[in-house]
Amino acid sequence: MKLRKARRDDLPRLEEWSRDFEQGAHGEPFIARTLGELERRPELGSVYILESEKGPVGYTILLPWWSNEYRGEALLIDELYVAPEHRGGTGGAAVEAIEKLARERGMKVLSLEVLPGATRVHSLYRRAGFESGRTLYRKTL
Repeated sequence: MKLRKARRDDLPRLEEWSRDFEQGAHGEPFIARTLGELERRPELGSVYILESEKGPVGYTILLPWWSNEYRGEALLIDELYVAPEHRGGTGGAAVEAIEKLARERGMKVLSLEVLPGATRVHSLYRRAGFESGRTLYRKTL
């Protein structure tokens, strides 16, 4: 699995994938705005296309942040999506590629958020060595 930075010509596919990822929870996909912001301000993160030997299979949005607790830079997996026709092992390969990138960049920790009822996704991350145990609180502003 390879990660490559998303380009403008990836937008139609990204919008289709983002629509499937969000399942209508937030209205129309916001991915075009996200890609534009991250192109203008790369220090905030990047949208990546996941590519296997079969070609593009999904996307991820990776956002770095500083953590005093972990004593350095951390990487948030804001979204990780694998197209339905490519599921079954691809998610694990994607997580490995993300971890490799994070290690190469000297990141101290990978973090992410998973919905409580997403049993398959929880299993994927546990198999990859992620731990839970904290509760994430948020307040939308």
